[in-house]
Amino acid sequence: MRKILSVILISLFILTIFTPALAQDNNEEVNITINSLKGTVYRKTDQGFFDFFKTVVWTRILDNSNINVGETIKTDPESMFSLNIGKFNRIEILGDTILSIEEETSSLIQNLSVEKGVVWINTTLDTKEDFKLQINTPSCIISTSQAIFKLEIIRGRTFLYMQTGEAVIEEKITQAKEEISEGELAIVEDKTIKIFDKISETGKDNSVN
Repeated sequence: MRKILSVILISLFILTIFTPALAQDNNEEVNITINSLKGTVYRKTDQGFFDFFKTVVWTRILDNSNINVGETIKTDPESMFSLNIGKFNRIEILGDTILSIEEETSSLIQNLSVEKGVVWINTTLDTKEDFKLQINTPSCIISTSQAIFKLEIIRGRTFLYMQTGEAVIEEKITQAKEEISEGELAIVEDKTIKIFDKISETGKDNSVN
């Protein structure tokens, strides 16, 4: 009886130790590192003990700061902030931009929100594993994997310039979806998604939709 009890206790001990480790491997936390910082960049922090009394404070980010999942980042005009989010994704946040790294971001599934400004995104740093990126903007949701593109938010309108790769754009209100490919420009405004051919050297857009 004692042997059986000992076996049960040892089994429970092993499960207690290794189960969290296995779960962590399946949903590995993402490592975020600063690639470069120019100018002045802030992170959003809440101060106060209760939700009703909390106030938003923007705290300056330094070169040696730690960036975590759940952070909201703001850049001053003429500033630039570049981050590596895991081994797949590098984002370059240009001046006068607000971007959030959502809480559910992990190593293989990343979620960002861009409230305003301009962001360059390169998700081709490592192509050996499946990777998914979802970006929330005021007007749409963008889903992609291996791609390089420029995302610009101007007064609630979304401009997506696809340099390489493909993405799916979903308009938030109508839930209409469109695909955008390499060399195309997408504009989301007034509940519509418009896709344009690559802008020619003369600056003329050739409308697809």
